[in-house]
Amino acid sequence: MDTRPGGRRRRTAIVAAPIHTPRLTLEPLRLDHATEMAEVLGDPALYRYLGGRPPQEEELRSRYADMLEGSDEPGVRWCNWIVREDSGQAVGTVQATVGPDIGGLRAVIAWMVGTPWQRRGYAAEASRGMVEWLHARGVRKVNAHIDPHNEASAAVARGIGLIPTDADYHGETVWTGRPRF
Repeated sequence: MDTRPGGRRRRTAIVAAPIHTPRLTLEPLRLDHATEMAEVLGDPALYRYLGGRPPQEEELRSRYADMLEGSDEPGVRWCNWIVREDSGQAVGTVQATVGPDIGGLRAVIAWMVGTPWQRRGYAAEASRGMVEWLHARGVRKVNAHIDPHNEASAAVARGIGLIPTDADYHGETVWTGRPRF
């Protein structure tokens, strides 16, 4: 955030940048990621709690083009990353929708790790890295929407300091918190 003459403040736009964690690299989304991500996200089991079916490459390419174009809502930024192992293999995605909130910025976050790479702590590590990066850029509150039966995602949320609320968003429990790392 910049302070301008006269005490007025101007918010600096948040734009996805590379993030490095001990085992992973979060690479800002590009349109050409659609090819490899169609395979990473291709297992129907990933959609058990989300509904729908795995997206085909062209569907992902169209979705990624929309994501890269950004939100039409003033002050809202979409930050999307591909999660890669140190070997360079794409293993999943993390994302944050960042917007204004009382006293700062808020992000609604999500994560998805391909079936072959689950149970390695990648979702937790990538989400923590993303939230730390967001926090360093002024995001003070984080929410996630999680199916009440999705125990793995609930564990990730707890691991980054979120707690479930009584609020419901389209059948999913709203988790919230002010993570401190």
